[in-house]
Amino acid sequence: GGVRAAASGRTSAFCFCDPSAAGYPAALATSFQKRYRDFQEEEEEEHIQEVAEEAQATSKMSEAELRQIIEKTNAAAAEALSAAQVALWAEVIAAMGTVASVLAAW
Repeated sequence: GGVRAAASGRTSAFCFCDPSAAGYPAALATSFQKRYRDFQEEEEEEHIQEVAEEAQATSKMSEAELRQIIEKTNAAAAEALSAAQVALWAEVIAAMGTVASVLAAW
């Protein structure tokens, strides 16, 4: 490599960071940089898509959990209403018994 570089008039060693120092045309370097930026943009878009899909899956899971909680809450409310109705009827019957006792004692 060193003899060849000296023959072409270059005195600097090959540098990956600077394609023009290696004798590559600027258009090739620009093309490489554009492809690299495009690749980075695609990677970023894929990452954003993955995060969005994960958030959506979490959201769906949360919806399912929320539905289960609502169903359990509705069942508990129905049981509480039933218990309240039983207590109400027990009080009505107790009141009728009290009225009957008062009438019988009078």
